[in-house]
Amino acid sequence: MIARSYRRMGLAAGSVLLALVTSVGAAKIDKGPYLQQVDTTGVTVCWVTDIDAPSSVEYGTTARLGRSVAEQLTSRERGELVWSAGGPGELRAFHRVRLTGLAPDARYYYRVRTGDLASDVASFQAAVRPGQRFTFVAFGDVRPTPAHRTVISRIMALDPQPRFAVFTGDLLSNGQRWPDWQGFFDWEEPMLRQIPFYPALGNHEHDAENYLILFSGAEDQRWYSFDYGDAHVVVLDSNGPYRSSPAQRAWLVQDLATNWDKPYAFVVFHHPLYTCTNDLGRRMGALDLVRDWGPIFEAYGITAVLNGHDHNYQHNVVNGIHYVVAGGGGASLYPVRPQAFTAKAAEAYDIVEIAIDGPQATFTTTNTEDGSIIETFSVPRRDTRPLR
Repeated sequence: MIARSYRRMGLAAGSVLLALVTSVGAAKIDKGPYLQQVDTTGVTVCWVTDIDAPSSVEYGTTARLGRSVAEQLTSRERGELVWSAGGPGELRAFHRVRLTGLAPDARYYYRVRTGDLASDVASFQAAVRPGQRFTFVAFGDVRPTPAHRTVISRIMALDPQPRFAVFTGDLLSNGQRWPDWQGFFDWEEPMLRQIPFYPALGNHEHDAENYLILFSGAEDQRWYSFDYGDAHVVVLDSNGPYRSSPAQRAWLVQDLATNWDKPYAFVVFHHPLYTCTNDLGRRMGALDLVRDWGPIFEAYGITAVLNGHDHNYQHNVVNGIHYVVAGGGGASLYPVRPQAFTAKAAEAYDIVEIAIDGPQATFTTTNTEDGSIIETFSVPRRDTRPLR
């Protein structure tokens, strides 16, 4: 576990801070609600408050709701999820409630409660079953800029609405600075409360435990995978010592072998193996990933690798693998200089919509500034006959 960048608070200390918060200003839902870990029968609802009080999620198949699930944390979990952001009056309580017993592909309405606080009612859809059509969206490298807000508006205008979003890293300028997280949650709020969110660690998160608490439930989870319909999605950490971690590489091989039967497989991480950004340092920066991860992607016939880091759009094809850079989420753009392996590149703010529909996955990349289509291409489903 990495070094703490803040002071953990137990219940007794939390009670003292609660009194301070109450005296300083009105309590509030600080971040969220936001959605994670959706499947055909469940979803995890997360939010952050500046008070520690009994919490719950009310939900139902109509806006009248009608059902409720209380947050239930062990004393250890509460010790992990209630802490001071740095000084008196800065209590933060992280809340997670798992809803279960949902019906596949059904829409549900919900709101969260902590003490007397309540969010507005929002909605989401449970995951589809294998064999059903769905879309998801990829983007990354955001900052609290007008371009970032436009990116979120474009995502929310997609029809059909994406069933989940994968994020290719760099949610903010500096993940070690707790106030920076507020900008991300404020600008992404319309999407986060409706569309389940699956992020990868970027370099600007600075390996902050803030990220690990917010997006992996107080677990040291830098790499993970999940299934949705006919797709298997793997999220890796390409930062610092983790990119060369034998443990991560071994886990990746085992995960892909276990999920060989999935018709589509996507790998998401921050630093691209191949880039046509007009910067020699960036072109040389991932030679170790090319050596260590590239052959694995080729051996398992990955549908596409989704990256960020370079603030632009790129579609590079190497040894039959589609490497898509979706890094135009709002940070300042980088110029491109196409290489022999480049199918398409654009110095543009962008989102990549991916539709899984039977025999193929179709990628549609939109310039979020003017709504024009940068590129559309398709990749056939994998041949998942058993390997010997």
